[in-house]
Amino acid sequence: MSKENKDPVENNNNFNASFSYLLFFLSVEMLIQSIKPKTSMKLLLKKYRANYSTKLSFKDWNIVHKWVLETLRWKITIDYLIEEFLGLSITKNLLKITTLELASYLILFEKFPITNVITWTKEFLRNNNIFFKKAYVSYFFQLKNLDLNRYKPQGGKITQLSFKYSLPKWFVKKLLSQLGLEMAKKIFISYSKTPENRYVFLNPLIQPIEKTVQELFKQDILLEQDSILENTFLIKKNSSKLVFTDAYNNGAIVFQDWGSIAIGQALPIGIGWTVLDACAAPGNKTLQLVTKRKASIIIAGEFNFSRTKLLKDRISNFKLGMPVITYDARMPSFNYKFDSVLADVPCTGTGTFSSHPELKWRITPELVNANSKLQLEILKGITRFIKNNGYVLYSTCSVLKEENEDNVISFLEENPSWKLVEDFEVDIGVPSSFLRETRRIFPNNKSNEAFFIALLQKKK
Repeated sequence: MSKENKDPVENNNNFNASFSYLLFFLSVEMLIQSIKPKTSMKLLLKKYRANYSTKLSFKDWNIVHKWVLETLRWKITIDYLIEEFLGLSITKNLLKITTLELASYLILFEKFPITNVITWTKEFLRNNNIFFKKAYVSYFFQLKNLDLNRYKPQGGKITQLSFKYSLPKWFVKKLLSQLGLEMAKKIFISYSKTPENRYVFLNPLIQPIEKTVQELFKQDILLEQDSILENTFLIKKNSSKLVFTDAYNNGAIVFQDWGSIAIGQALPIGIGWTVLDACAAPGNKTLQLVTKRKASIIIAGEFNFSRTKLLKDRISNFKLGMPVITYDARMPSFNYKFDSVLADVPCTGTGTFSSHPELKWRITPELVNANSKLQLEILKGITRFIKNNGYVLYSTCSVLKEENEDNVISFLEENPSWKLVEDFEVDIGVPSSFLRETRRIFPNNKSNEAFFIALLQKKK
């Protein structure tokens, strides 16, 4: 058998040959499901795994997961090619377009043999009563010989950057205007790659940190302690094995980006303080607040009932033993005031495109504006229940100024009894070029994602 005609089972990742078409089928199905608003890729994968648990191995599911996420990562670039080479509108016949998107990804980025991709594409389309055109074969061969680094679609700089990094044109234009070409391109490049470093937070409430590290070492999983953040470790070896360990299943290990952990540890907390995690689900940052072991009372709150249930389940798994409330953070009705509040507000997630590529084409300028308005309402609502000299840490995982500095500036203009301070518990991020007292965490050698933090203090 020639290399060209080998099944990709033998050329890629060594998965079982009999499942080739099944993996292609499942990937298309998941891609179609993933475009639905508010769809969780994690829950989607879990659902499909449960349905096919007896047919596919863990390695097979890793392949499906990769195909889906990477097709979503390069969806905009691929859609340019489908429109230019085939003249197809990506807004028509979703099933056909999605199938062609996956096939395009496999040829362009995985370098799969064209014969296999054609066979899968043809079979899948015909099984769904969609005619397979000869033009698709010609298109696939064009992709095989295409140099993405040299190919330039019709249009100016914005269009070409959009194509090169697979980003919406409105987002490219906005980030260029806000951060400048040099910083924007660094962020664009980070979005085009899978996260390089994987960090975990070890929960000392389940078992001592040393015990968890030793248990993992015996299973050939190596961790390296971070030099800045408490209980935070870089996975040096065998990260895929972690999900099969007892420590992961009993809540002693939490996968989390370095920047997200940093936010959870940046909030000032004194001995005996009362602390609120205002937008707490799924509960990872709540865990970091509790493990500081200083506050007398920590309360976690959420607006959405389904997210509150998720939060309660997570807090139970983490063994935090703390109250959880369902409330509207825009109009809370507390009977007392807090010393410190973490307001990690809902946002567009534009700083997490490397981990969540599906967000790149879900987010719109209208959604950015709606989120910005909601965030400011939450900030105004929460700050009415803070003691004198108390703190609010406002944070997002967005790179857009509208959700970050603009909200802080608007709040301070309307509330002269508040001020920005730089008394963060940990020294993280870099000063924002728009508001020097606030911090930006950009994708770097630790954090794969981008974050914004501002620490506000109520004057006496």
